[in-house]
Amino acid sequence: MNVIMHSIISSWRRIESWLEANAPEDYFALMPPARDSDLEVLENQVGFPLHSHVADLLRACNGVASNTVGGNFFLNARLNDSLRIADEFASHIAIVDQMSREHDSFYFESMRPISGIEYWLPIARMNSGAVVYINHQPGASFGEVGEFSPHMGFDVIKLAASLADLLDGMANSLENGVPLLGRMPSLHAGKRALLTWS
Repeated sequence: MNVIMHSIISSWRRIESWLEANAPEDYFALMPPARDSDLEVLENQVGFPLHSHVADLLRACNGVASNTVGGNFFLNARLNDSLRIADEFASHIAIVDQMSREHDSFYFESMRPISGIEYWLPIARMNSGAVVYINHQPGASFGEVGEFSPHMGFDVIKLAASLADLLDGMANSLENGVPLLGRMPSLHAGKRALLTWS
């Protein structure tokens, strides 16, 4: 096991343990690990190799169940399983094509290769419709984590330099009650103990 994979798995286990102890409905929404065959299918569908961080996370937990109350614990987003990632990516590409028709074509086409928008792989979706993505464009931004919705255009919110950094920050925030990206973790007031970030 390499150092980065160990970091991903270690941070994820810390998050998982916190959910089990404090937000059981979120914990029980977690799905079993993805198989290597699931990852191969996903790579074939999106047309490029998965960043190792994404593959490592899916091997630890293949998203959350879609029919549960819990599961919106990932900065108020639901982690996609490998099938949902492929579907979300196809929808994302359709949105990119729509944006290219509706916006200034010169500006859009000049920003397209710079941003890597066609390589943004949605790993989680928020109730607002925004997605958390991992940039898969080769180069300096490879592996960056961002938040995107169509109304943002190219003005995305950068969440972390890598998924490993984001998971480590999330685990630290949960364990020590400190903010992450200006958001504090807390348990939703009510009968169900659900993690929320505000």
